[in-house]
Amino acid sequence: MILPLLAFAFPHACDDPPDFDGILDLFSLLRGCKTVWLLNPELVAASPVAQWIKTTITGHPIATKPEVDRRFQILRDSLKDPADIIATDQLIDFTRGELATSPDGVANLGRWPTMVSDAFWLRVQNHEVDSLLVLSHYSVVLGTPSYRWWSSNWDSILLQAIDKALPEADKKAVDWDYAAMMKFANSYRGS
Repeated sequence: MILPLLAFAFPHACDDPPDFDGILDLFSLLRGCKTVWLLNPELVAASPVAQWIKTTITGHPIATKPEVDRRFQILRDSLKDPADIIATDQLIDFTRGELATSPDGVANLGRWPTMVSDAFWLRVQNHEVDSLLVLSHYSVVLGTPSYRWWSSNWDSILLQAIDKALPEADKKAVDWDYAAMMKFANSYRGS
């Protein structure tokens, strides 16, 4: 539980936000927790830590918005790689399920990056354009209302880093629009 807090708080303690690869390093810390869990799930499940892993601190439920679903469907229809498609499906399910019922849950912030496959994560690390587009849609989770200082502005931190990581030719090829993505990220603000 403390590791996600530290990972998300770290950029707020720095003068400059992390670049794209720095963000991936922070998310990789969270993915490492999943690896520990998978090595010995029975031992972890029997420990006091399990209550923090299993319990989502409930916030105020939010309704899934049609424009968010539409944006996800447009993204999904544009993808070719199975790893990107599966990661998108996981993000859609996560947004409709856990996020919609508990948007301010601490566990929500870092959960989706731990759910995705190693194949997708490798594509993200290699800066594959479609995978970065999928990751950019995670900003809708990061943009949900939060009253914790350490989780604020993560939607813009992620989108700015992706915007800088994408070469201009790729931005044109996929019609990347930073302002539109920020609007998407803020879909649930005020919900």
